[in-house]
Amino acid sequence: SQKFKRVWLGANPRLHKPRSVLKEGNSFSVLFWGNFIPLQGVDIIIKAAEILQGEAVNFKLIGQGQTLEDNKSLAKDLNLSNVSFLGRLPDESLVEHIGASDICLGVFSSGEKADITIQNKIYESLASRKPMVTIKTTALLELLHDGQGIVFCKKSSPEDLAQKILLLKNDPEMRQRIAEEGYNLFKERLTPQKVTQDLSRILRQLAQ
Repeated sequence: SQKFKRVWLGANPRLHKPRSVLKEGNSFSVLFWGNFIPLQGVDIIIKAAEILQGEAVNFKLIGQGQTLEDNKSLAKDLNLSNVSFLGRLPDESLVEHIGASDICLGVFSSGEKADITIQNKIYESLASRKPMVTIKTTALLELLHDGQGIVFCKKSSPEDLAQKILLLKNDPEMRQRIAEEGYNLFKERLTPQKVTQDLSRILRQLAQ
């Protein structure tokens, strides 16, 4: 018999939900939030921002952590005008930024931990009905398919990340479809009610 059973984490739909938020100006907004640790691969995001300097794409990075200063230095060295570091924000401000974004970003490192985990931001993006770009991982392939609720890019590849962002920027219908499919998946499988039902079923099986 299996020693481990999988239960999805999900997200809090009272906090993370679709929101109508007015955007600032007409620029295309790409949002990252999370801890600045090597797992996240924030340097890949910044290098993708360099590639997209002339494409009217703004990158907003929310959070703190051990790689923050290195990534700020990288953005400064590259003389980037399309990257903003917003620091750590309260949940109320974070969800407003998610609501105003066009694309959300996941993780981009090639480490083993990134391959076997699903980060909270993935669930939160699905719950917020936003398209997300992140690396293809073993863990995510158990839940999602490329182009159905999410867009996968290559690990540690600023070039591929930039390409996928441009693909979504230039195809509003694709963005909307991916966002809707991801939100439908969240409602079907990842709400607290669905997650606790799965957990209850597993516990009943173990008690037999």
